[in-house]
Amino acid sequence: MRKQQAFTLIELLVVIAIIALLMAILVPSLQRVKRQAKAVACQSNLRQWGLYFYMYTENNDQMFFNYPDVDPLPYAQRWLVVMWPYWRDCNDLLFCPIATKHMGPTTRGGKLSAWCYDNSPPTAYDAGSYGLNWQIMDARGVAMTQEHWEIIAPRFWRTCIVKNPQNVPVLGDCAYGEATMYPQSPPPEYDDATMYNSSTWFCINRHDGYVNCAFLDFHVRKVGLKELWTLKWHREFNTAGPWTKAGGVQCEDWPQWMRSFKDY
Repeated sequence: MRKQQAFTLIELLVVIAIIALLMAILVPSLQRVKRQAKAVACQSNLRQWGLYFYMYTENNDQMFFNYPDVDPLPYAQRWLVVMWPYWRDCNDLLFCPIATKHMGPTTRGGKLSAWCYDNSPPTAYDAGSYGLNWQIMDARGVAMTQEHWEIIAPRFWRTCIVKNPQNVPVLGDCAYGEATMYPQSPPPEYDDATMYNSSTWFCINRHDGYVNCAFLDFHVRKVGLKELWTLKWHREFNTAGPWTKAGGVQCEDWPQWMRSFKDY
């Protein structure tokens, strides 16, 4: 009877080294696939929201809502109250799968975190990771001076029946429940610098140089971070502003963390 030979220590170490090498090669690929799957799930959420907004406008003569009087909720959450009959009991739709956790009560979100409000009593919409382009609405419910109203009133879309709706953002990955962009607004100075400048709350590196957005024709697609300045956020938005290729922006004008992203 032949004596069975065992592995030597050297052979065992070689096998372990090969397995470790294979894992080092495979893990980044698996992580990338996992991120891509979450990005697809995020787009699925936004498609559902697009359907809800379509249903709302169909039921309201193609018009969007104004700011509802739902004190003491912040403005950023009041659109969720208006849309409640459509999305109720579907709280998962409030979150991009990459940004489901928040940092604590009443905080802004970021590329990997949700925004949160510490409402009392708690509501079903105290946290989320999507934000509304507030300039699609009718702002008559917002407290402002007559002079201010006369300036900004022509900007609001108010209706879904507009020219080139495929370029008008409605809802997307965002560090707050509502925000908008301005042609002259500079990009964040560093990655995830979204705490104070509301004009950059959509500019978060949540999907490897992109965010997901639902548009006014209710389709959904990924949007390059630099592309944000080329979208039609309001009726008077200059889509060839200083932060676009048409407006003359150069690679070195962008902060370091954005320079490798696609130009628009």
